[in-house]
Amino acid sequence: MRRALCLAALLACAGAASAEPVVFYRCTDAQDNLTIQNMPCPKGMRQQKKIMQGVSSAALPTTLAAKPVPSSPPASTPTAATPADAAAPVDTTAAAAPPPPPKLPPPPLYTCTTREQASYIGEVAEPPPRCVPLHTTDLDGGPNQAGGSACEVLRDQCQPLPAEQLCDTWKNYVAEAETHWRFAVPEHAEALRAEFERRQYLLEASNCGAPERPAP
Repeated sequence: MRRALCLAALLACAGAASAEPVVFYRCTDAQDNLTIQNMPCPKGMRQQKKIMQGVSSAALPTTLAAKPVPSSPPASTPTAATPADAAAPVDTTAAAAPPPPPKLPPPPLYTCTTREQASYIGEVAEPPPRCVPLHTTDLDGGPNQAGGSACEVLRDQCQPLPAEQLCDTWKNYVAEAETHWRFAVPEHAEALRAEFERRQYLLEASNCGAPERPAP
C-alpha cells in the first residue's frame, strides 16, 4: 500500500484542540491501494468522503495520580560497632547496576517516487513492482471484446534518507500509520493497528527519543 507524505499531517488535524469537523477523503485506485487525504481524490480513483469531529484536547486521557509514597519506618537506634564490623571493608562496586546498553539509530527509510511523480516513504530500497492494466484493442482498432488483458510493469525509484533526517521522518511515518488505523473501515482496522504498533515499537526502541548524554 502506498502512502502519500501528506498523510502525516492529517493526524495533527484530527487531534486539534478546536474540535472542528474534519473532512477526509478515502481514495482507492485500480489496484485497491488506499490513500487518505484532505482533498478530493484524483480523477479515476474511487472516492469516499468522511466528515469526522476533531478530537479535542479534553478527550485525551489524563495522567494517573501518583501513588502516595509509604512512610518509612522509624529508624532504629544505632548500636556501637564492634571492632570486627568496623574493620570489614564495604564493596560498593558489587551493588552498582551496570549501565543499560546505548540505543541504536532507527532502521533506514527510503523516499520513493512513482512514475506519476508521487512520493512516499518506505522501508525497502526496491519495492515490489506494480502491474498497471493496459487498454487492448482488436485488429480493427476497436476495444478488445475477447476478454484478453495486459499490464505494464512499473518499478518505483527509491533513495535512502540521510541519517540526520531519520528521526523526524520516522515520527511522521508512525503518525501516518496511526492515521490509517484510526480512520479505517472496521474490516481493516486490526491489521492497520498492528502496523502502527510495529512502527511505534521500532521508533521507541531507537535513539530518536533518547536524551543526549552530557559530555564527560
